[in-house]
Amino acid sequence: LLDGFVAKLPMMNVHATEFFVAQVKDGNMDAVKAGIQSRLETLEQQWEHYLADQYELVKNAKVVTSGNYILLCIGHEAAAAADAFTGALA
Repeated sequence: LLDGFVAKLPMMNVHATEFFVAQVKDGNMDAVKAGIQSRLETLEQQWEHYLADQYELVKNAKVVTSGNYILLCIGHEAAAAADAFTGALA
């Protein structure tokens, strides 16, 4: 589904921060978006009864596409990362 990607996940399971950016092969964006949505649903279930601050990060995750590129960002600076991603690919 992908031509390439970078993913960063926390080393400890007390942090919900994640970063995923990928170049999607032509015609596969819907499948990749569905996979990201599934990941977000799993994370919401995982965090909703555990650490409230981390749950808020998950709820405020940013998923952004531009052409054949997609970004998933969960973290304190998710909005800024989404803006930078969009600006870099404009």
